[in-house]
Amino acid sequence: METPLNPHLIKKQKLNQSDVDGLKGLHILRLELFQEFKKAKNLSKEEINELVLDLEDLEFNMQWVWKFNEDKLFHTWWHEVPNCSCESYLNLFGRPRAINDKCIIHGS
Repeated sequence: METPLNPHLIKKQKLNQSDVDGLKGLHILRLELFQEFKKAKNLSKEEINELVLDLEDLEFNMQWVWKFNEDKLFHTWWHEVPNCSCESYLNLFGRPRAINDKCIIHGS
C-alpha cells in the first residue's frame, strides 16, 4: 500500500529516505488503528481511551519525523477516526479541539 506524502513538504523539511520510510510506516500503523476504531461500538471506554492515546502518540511521532514542533493542537488525524462524531469543520488546525460530549471516541 502506497501512502501519499507531500513531496514539497518532504523537500522543505529536508527529510531523507529513512524519514520518508518511517512516515510511511507510521501511516500504516495509523490505518491499523483506524481498523480498531471501527470496532468502537463493541469496546469498553477503557479500550477506546487506549486507542485514543495510541493515536496521540502516533501523531506526536509523525510530527517528530516531519521535524515539526510536537503540539497536540496540530494533530490532523484524531477527529478523522471511524466512529468519531466530533464536528470536523469546527476542528481547525492549531486551535483547541472541539469535542462532542456524545462522541463515543472522545466524549465523556
